[in-house]
Amino acid sequence: MSGFPLLFGIHCHQPVDNFHNVVDDVIDHSYKPFFEKTEKYPFFKFSAHFSGWLLEYIEKYHAGFFAKMVDMAERGQVEFFTGGFYEPVLASIPSADRVQQIQKLSGFIRDNFKQEPKGLWLTERVWDPSIVKDLVECGIEYVIVDDYHLLVAGFKKDDVYGYYYTEQDGKLLSIFPVDKKLRYIIPFADSKDIFDYIHEIRSKPESSAAIIFDDGEKFGTWPKTYQWVYDEGWFDSFLEKLNYDDNIKSMTYKEFFDSNKPNGLAYMPTTSYYEMGEWSLSPEKYSEIKQMKKLLKLHDFSDDIDVFVRGATWHSFFVKYPEMNMLHKRILYFSKKRCDVADMFLDDFIFRGECNDVFWHGIFGGVYLPNLRDNAFKYLILAEKRYEHLIGKSYPFIWYMDIDLNGYDEIFLTEKNIQFMFNTKEGGSLQSVDIRDMNFNLSNTLTRRKESYHTELLEGKNIEEEKGISTIHEASLEVPEDIKEQLTFDWHMKYSFMDHFVKSLNEEEFVTNSYTELGDFVNQPFSFTTFDYGVTLTRNGGIYPEEKKYDTSVEKMFELENNGLVFDIVVETAHTDQLYYGIEFNFHFFDYEKVLINGEKIDERSTLYGSEVVISDESINKTLKLGFNEQFDMKYFVLKTVSQSESGVDLTSQGLSIIILFKLNSYINIKGNFIIEDSY
Repeated sequence: MSGFPLLFGIHCHQPVDNFHNVVDDVIDHSYKPFFEKTEKYPFFKFSAHFSGWLLEYIEKYHAGFFAKMVDMAERGQVEFFTGGFYEPVLASIPSADRVQQIQKLSGFIRDNFKQEPKGLWLTERVWDPSIVKDLVECGIEYVIVDDYHLLVAGFKKDDVYGYYYTEQDGKLLSIFPVDKKLRYIIPFADSKDIFDYIHEIRSKPESSAAIIFDDGEKFGTWPKTYQWVYDEGWFDSFLEKLNYDDNIKSMTYKEFFDSNKPNGLAYMPTTSYYEMGEWSLSPEKYSEIKQMKKLLKLHDFSDDIDVFVRGATWHSFFVKYPEMNMLHKRILYFSKKRCDVADMFLDDFIFRGECNDVFWHGIFGGVYLPNLRDNAFKYLILAEKRYEHLIGKSYPFIWYMDIDLNGYDEIFLTEKNIQFMFNTKEGGSLQSVDIRDMNFNLSNTLTRRKESYHTELLEGKNIEEEKGISTIHEASLEVPEDIKEQLTFDWHMKYSFMDHFVKSLNEEEFVTNSYTELGDFVNQPFSFTTFDYGVTLTRNGGIYPEEKKYDTSVEKMFELENNGLVFDIVVETAHTDQLYYGIEFNFHFFDYEKVLINGEKIDERSTLYGSEVVISDESINKTLKLGFNEQFDMKYFVLKTVSQSESGVDLTSQGLSIIILFKLNSYINIKGNFIIEDSY
């Protein structure tokens, strides 16, 4: 059977250590039914990429499905693509890590599916020429990108229906550009319309293939897709039409690659798919790019807007989310350190921590999912402890460096079972509390920041559907009023031991950030000096209650003691009228239903009084004690974010935000301790 080639691929990935019920649901409603359906149509050949962690999970918990995958691979119906084993963005990790992760997944495919993978799935299609050398070293011959990658390189749309050569430093690699329209209409449009479009591609003089390679979750777990694809017969209709269309033939990418020449040579800039570029922009820039596109449409530039008006690169998420930049850079730091020792456990901890999902956000991306961040921090902490063990490090110890590469040092106070990290750029704050015996980051909170879609969520979308179903990018969103009410944004990072100066502050003002901040401390840099087991952070700034500066200084001393800190805070100001000095804390927990404050379940928001706060968390069996030498007025609330996902709009608890208020008249000296101990 001859015919115009249809290159069909699915990419399947679940974040490392995602909830088993979530992974099982996706397997049962997307991946497994896809293979079961295509097995019945042996003429349908396709390619597939599964991240390594997911393959191991399927082999362990879904043995029957795994056996089916093996069988279909051995008879040549499916070609398996390699990639980074734990699905990192390859351009965001060091060369040595890239090579080892790819080799690990290629080895798994070789051992289990008896194939030597020549194709690589590029995570989130993040292309950077710097990766070419490493891919070639790993035996990769071709990778998947979007047609958009070639369009922004100056190619015409009619030129991108086939594969191209590219090179870097003389190393040759082939690229297959996925057709954006096919990506949007499969499986969402009626199968007749899809085949009409494939025939349209076939009729173009320079076309050599119709190319689609996209998320396997589209076939069952995206909204409404299981009913549409399986129950209502989309997949059967699609495969039957393919079977009886003598002019179109499905092929694996390898079959096509081995029997066809490239369309030419191409050099692509650093980029990803178009939507990713928009997602990585700030909300302000996102709004500007939308306005610019509207303006250009009025001047008949519709066909070229996405080519010449585009967003930022994937790496810009590290600027957009400083919390995730810190996580990423801490992982990179220990990735370099692993070169000093040879240890398979250290390697694996680091590679798992490099999984891409927690570092970005759009409709997809897991930066807003606390459990995914917990998993990444778990492997970071395991890597740190493993490295210290391998080099025979003794405790306690102190070290500091600009680990997140922002020009300011971070200070680490490290004990065997706990580690504190202070941020000198953002208010001399306590950014990270690693409970090391539980491999848990108590500070894994997230700042409430405005996202580009928040305005759209408030306004709502009204998309008219044609025959078929909407893609995630087009779906209407119904946002309940109680979720809309949660749309509050923070003007500073949500760390701990942050210094506030206010005339007054009630619960509502604290929750909504509607109070007037009088000081210039909470998001400003502090200088520091270290001593044997501690650090002193200092800032000479001011408070501005009447459009006039009153010189004010804050000195904060922290010292390791008994799995915690003792602290001594001195505030002096030239302002003599009474104000309130507030110390803000932000803590993260697994399950806020299992957290008690002074023996009581936490409310959504509340006010307490006293000189000690005791927070117990049943999930990790730990108790936090904050003791002070002065009486205080304390306010707290559960900090929640409103984010968009493939399932709609999510309201997610990100942390417990607390402010401890003390009366201030010119001078105050707050002494106390912050202890973390096992609950009994």
